[in-house]
Amino acid sequence: MTSVYLDSRDRKKARSETFVSADVAPSFHEADAPFSSYGYLPQLFDAPCLNLGNYVELSWTADTFLTTVPVRSRDEEISWLLGFRGGYVENDILDEKPTLLPLEVTDGQVWNKHLAYLRKQYSNWIFKNV
Repeated sequence: MTSVYLDSRDRKKARSETFVSADVAPSFHEADAPFSSYGYLPQLFDAPCLNLGNYVELSWTADTFLTTVPVRSRDEEISWLLGFRGGYVENDILDEKPTLLPLEVTDGQVWNKHLAYLRKQYSNWIFKNV
């Protein structure tokens, strides 16, 4: 996930902070595994939930990947199969609902852009470039 926070509505003066993270299931987090689900018909859900804090705007995007899963050991590569992106933008205007971003299919280059983060965060796993 990538969260970009702005501290001002004036985009020319606004400072932004960007945070990148992996949203993994609690059981996978404890196992240091980079997955949110696996198996037959894996499912994924997330929703806007007023994460602004002291900022005036948040642009939140989730790049999600369908990958291979190592069967026998962490020595097997995790390979990209398919990617998609979704997200939302919310602001501090009380009566304004978050705006959903369109769902889009992404290519392997998006996967490649996340590899440095994944390799650092999950150094016991092998991630294959597309």
